Amino acid sequence: MAGTVLLAGRIWDGINDVITGFIVDNVHSKHGKLRPYLLWFAVPTALVFALMFAAPNLSPTMKIVYAFVTYFLYDGFFTFAAVSGSLIMRATDNNNQRVTLTLFGAMGNSLTNLALPIVFYPVAVALGGGDFAKGFGPMVAVMAVFVAVFMLFQFFTSKERVVALDGKADQDKMPLGEAVSILFSNKPWMVNQLASFTTSLALYFITSILPYYLKYIIKNEGAMMMLMLPFAAAQIGFYFIIPWIAARLGKRNALLAAIGLGIFSRALVIPDPTNLTLLTISSALLGIAIAFTNLYATMMADTVDYAEWKRGKRIEGMTAAVGGFFMKLAMAGAAGAIGWVLQIQGYNASLAEQPASAINALYFIIIYMPIIVFAISAVCLFFYDLDKQLPSMRAEMEARRQQSAS
Repeated sequence: MAGTVLLAGRIWDGINDVITGFIVDNVHSKHGKLRPYLLWFAVPTALVFALMFAAPNLSPTMKIVYAFVTYFLYDGFFTFAAVSGSLIMRATDNNNQRVTLTLFGAMGNSLTNLALPIVFYPVAVALGGGDFAKGFGPMVAVMAVFVAVFMLFQFFTSKERVVALDGKADQDKMPLGEAVSILFSNKPWMVNQLASFTTSLALYFITSILPYYLKYIIKNEGAMMMLMLPFAAAQIGFYFIIPWIAARLGKRNALLAAIGLGIFSRALVIPDPTNLTLLTISSALLGIAIAFTNLYATMMADTVDYAEWKRGKRIEGMTAAVGGFFMKLAMAGAAGAIGWVLQIQGYNASLAEQPASAINALYFIIIYMPIIVFAISAVCLFFYDLDKQLPSMRAEMEARRQQSAS
């Protein structure tokens, strides 16, 4: 039944993301175009997040209904919150500022991901009076409060500064067909989305299969923290110098170099895939490579400017929402592909020792599959040429803004 809920959720994601993007691009308020959703959905998102992890005393049938309702409500609310989180599209059109703002947010996410596993269990135990199960719900409720607080903090401390070429452009109602046409005729967006999708797919292959790899090949499930710490440390450390590198190489070239590093991190362990020292070094190199993937978000913001330059309309909502759907698709696609490959190769979770075919599949998924998919990302990026056009494009757009204002 859990699989049915998740499958239905993926289908709903696609529908919900398009609807959300369309609404964001057509509903405007005195607070701007993206910021209002941080205000409007802060409390609902936090409330449903807490309810989603609650365990009400219901009949089996009603528990299924409860799971469906809370999951779909949270997914809908969170999509609005995530779209409005793409404020760099309207906060500034300066390249360096967009990169810095994106990486500042990414650093917060990385630090949270690093700290949460360490903090969650002991705090939940304390809240439950020594019982983790009793403290789980209250701990989730505490997290929900933080969700609402940080969304409201972002609302009150941010500002939309990018002015449309036509002062009235953001107020025009846009038919869904026109929005879809603008989005999918945007070549830089398509290329950036394909490259981002495949890069994310490669990362999800690695992170999803790693627990199996440690259990059945390394024979040390406790090595997870040993590999994740250098990954996170290298990732966070490079956030500070990526703006400098991107300013000198260009965002596309910086990403190409990072993807090359990602490929090298996988190839490094081929001579001895069970060597923990090599795996640790590989993990750190992968962390550096993944840190650069945040540049995809800044490039997506550039593609919104490109669409406005070409078609005279800004569609931040649709661009961010559909981009978010592709990231969810990458996660689901990696999980599905791993499940299918392992099943075909004879994996059996009840066995302490897996057959040779399943072991070979684990090697393939964690080493060679990412190399192949990273290479596809690199090929996609070779067709991304917007970096070269940005200076002249932005100069023309600024001239058109001044002309509209006069």
